[in-house]
Parts: sequence; structure tokens; C-alpha cells
Amino acid sequence: MSVIWSLCLIFLPGFLVAASMARRSSCSLWERLVDSLAFGPLIAMAVTSLHFFYVKWFTDHFPSTPSLAGTWAILLLGAGAFYWLRKEEAVVKSIVKSIDKSIDKPSPYRHACGILALIMFLWSSTLFWIRSHVMPTGGWDGFAIWNALGRLMGRFDGNMHDKLALMPLGHPEYPHMLPGTLASAFRIAGSEPYVISQVVGYFGFVAFVFVLLRMGQRLSGATAGFVLAAIACATPHFVTIAAYQYADVILAALNAITLGSLALLLKGPNTTSASPWIAGFFLGLLPWIKNEGWMYALVALSLFLLLSLLGKSQRRGFMLRMMQILLAAAPGFAAWYLFKNNWAPPNLLTQEGAAPVIDALKDGERWRIAATFFGDELTNRSGFGFWHQHPPANRTAQNWVLFWPGLMILMLVAAVGQPVRTRRNLFLLLTALGQFCAVFLVMVAIPKQVWHLQTAAPRLLLQISPGLLLLLGSLLPREREQTFENHSGDHLALKKAESC
Repeated sequence: MSVIWSLCLIFLPGFLVAASMARRSSCSLWERLVDSLAFGPLIAMAVTSLHFFYVKWFTDHFPSTPSLAGTWAILLLGAGAFYWLRKEEAVVKSIVKSIDKSIDKPSPYRHACGILALIMFLWSSTLFWIRSHVMPTGGWDGFAIWNALGRLMGRFDGNMHDKLALMPLGHPEYPHMLPGTLASAFRIAGSEPYVISQVVGYFGFVAFVFVLLRMGQRLSGATAGFVLAAIACATPHFVTIAAYQYADVILAALNAITLGSLALLLKGPNTTSASPWIAGFFLGLLPWIKNEGWMYALVALSLFLLLSLLGKSQRRGFMLRMMQILLAAAPGFAAWYLFKNNWAPPNLLTQEGAAPVIDALKDGERWRIAATFFGDELTNRSGFGFWHQHPPANRTAQNWVLFWPGLMILMLVAAVGQPVRTRRNLFLLLTALGQFCAVFLVMVAIPKQVWHLQTAAPRLLLQISPGLLLLLGSLLPREREQTFENHSGDHLALKKAESC
């Protein structure tokens, strides 16, 4: 019972907050359920880990269970007030829908894609738990880094810097979103059973699938969301990495929310006022989950800033949107900055200064090696598209699954006749390319290059895949009309009810 109580205290309030913070037009039970499954686990991990960090930072002691419960109570009250204040606008949206049935034009393939997504989700969930049963401690990084950090942080009180020094080989420089969540769960439960880390890993798995479903729905409609969710569940390494209890799946989910929210903000000046806060909050969590996250956050924010300034329609209210994004990102950014500058030791790229990094970037052979590894992953010759734990030694043509090349072909087909050059699609394309370039440069400069590429390349591709997947969703034919400008009636009411 203590384990159930621990998980409920951490995750149930996150689901409730996510359901109440849904966008204005999300008045159906289905949409609120999807919002809960997409955003709820990530909100729960964020609040729990930030609560753990800031209490330890200011008091140097463990946070108590009542203090976490009190934090959730305050957030739930605020979310409830936010929900009731926006209830009238959701009613206006319902009235507009009842007047004009043509604003939602479902695709003839919607139900088939929905059934496919459900089957793939149930299948991949079954594989997740089978692999979790075989490896209850997770993969090597899950066992030796993330779970070990969570256990260490939850066992010993006192100075965190000294505590992290006890496991120098366990990457104590890794941020604390996942370890902080595990440490809180272990302390509330009073024990450290494997099922806690397994459930946390599964919630990360669920979050990524439903984030893609929700963002695809908001970009182009329900059919696009179902397609993206099915693609995620059909990616073999996604299921394997999630079952290994790695933080990469959670990072991919945070990246998807951030890119999707920022892309929706680029649609025009009439987007809902909640989007900048949502985008900023999850943007701030990118560096708080893994070290690579700061690169993804920097690329996304820079491109959003550039494209907003280049578009005339985006300049109106631009400063207000940027202030909202940065304020919402402040808790995550501040926690990461304080951790890296006070508790964490230097990482592999910074511990020896800039000279080795510059020398590595000048080495043409290292560029060739990185290009070869990533090329093998993207063409499925190294296992990214295999349903096997390890790729066969003989990489013959019949062993190829051609998953990601097939996705790229599907994108080209979907782009025919679609407005490819919209600012939103340009943002998603440039972000996917920018994040890949950032990862590529790190893999060129990192020490022990071949070993890191062998172990990290599939996970890095999973982290940056949301940009490409959301671009596909945006290119698919749209089911919903995006505005109500041509509808006769009260212009102000229609503006209020406009979907983002």
C-alpha cells in the first residue's frame, strides 16, 4: 500500500492539473483524458523533482511528504480556478460548433488510424512490461545512473555536493528531474522496490505517445495524431529505451511538447494565451532532464525568436509572449543553473577545457566516423528500426525494416499540395535540423567517440525525433478549419472560441 500511496501522491495530482489546464476548446472528456495522459506524468515529475531540489537547496534537508502534498494542493487550487474562469469560453466554442458543423471535417481514415494506433499502443505496452519483467532493474544506464542516483539522493541527508561525490562513476553531473522523482517516491514509500522505477518509466512511455497524439491533433486533426502515435509505438528502440528506464524518452516527450507549443504560437496573433506558458514551462524542463536538453532549448528558442521577428503578423504582442515563455521556463532553468554551478562536477566536454574540443572538431576522421554511425542508424542498419534487442551481425537487405526512410517518403507524399512553406512548418523543419546538427557536433567532439556513438546514437535520434514527427503531422491534410472568419455571427464570440 505504501508504494501505491507514493505513486498516487506524485502522479495523480499531475493528471488532475493537466486535465484542468487543457486548452479552451478542450471541453470533451476524450480531449481531457488525452491531455491528462500526455502532460500529467511530465507535470508530476517536474513538480516533484523541483520541489525536492529547492527544499534541499534552501534547507539542506529532505522535503517532507506533507510539504509535497501542500505544494500539490496549491497547484490544484490554482488549476481549478483557471478552469472555472475559462469555462464560459469553452461554452462559446460549443455554441459555435453547433451552429457550423463544417468546421470539423473528419478524414475517412480517422477510425482506421485510431484503431491502428490503439493496437500498436497495446502491443508496445505489452512488450514494455515483458522487457521490464526480464530486466526489472532497467538497462545499464537505468540501473547504474538514474536509479542509483535516485537511491543515493533518497538515502542520505546532508550536503548534496558531498553526497554526489560518493558515486563519481555514476554521472553525478546529470540533472535531477528523474532522480529527484525517484528519490521522492522511494522516501514516501519507505522502501526502494523496482516497481516504482518501472512505473515511472512506463509513465514516460505513455507521455511520449500521447504527446504526439495531442500535438498532431492540434496541428492537423485527430487522424494526424493517431498516425504519429502509431509511428512512435512502431519504433523498436523507443520501446526498448523506455523499458530500460532511461531518461531519453522523457526528454523526447518534453521536446515534443515544446516544439509543438512553439509551432502553434507561430500560427498567428490570435492563439490562446495559455500556449506561451505551456511552451515556456516545458522548455525550462529540457535541461533539467538531461544535459543535452540545453542545446535543444537553445535551438528551439532561437528559431522561434528569429521567425517571430521576421513575420509581420507575429510582431504584435511578441514581447509579451517572450516574457511569458521565459517566466514559465524560469523554475526549470534556475534549478539547472544552480545544480550545474554548485553541486555537479564538470562533464566530459568541459572538464579539460576548450582546447581538446577544438582539436577534435578539426579532425576530419572524427567527422567521418560520426556521419557513418548516424547514417547507419537512420537507414536501420544498426538497429534503430529492428524489433530485435541487438542487430544481426550480417546486415543484409532482408533484415532492414526501413522505418525511418519510409517515414521520410511518407513526408514527401504528404507534402504534395500542402502549404510547406508556412512559418510553422519551417520552424519544425529548421528545429529538427538544428537539433541534429547540435548533437552531431557533440558526437564529433566527445572523448571516446566510437564508444559513445555505439551506445548513444539511437537514444539521441529518439530525443530529436519530435521535430521530424510533428512536421509530418503538420504536413498531413488538415481536418479542422483553423479560423471562423467567414462565419456569420458575433465576431467577438468567434474570436474567443478560435482554436489554437
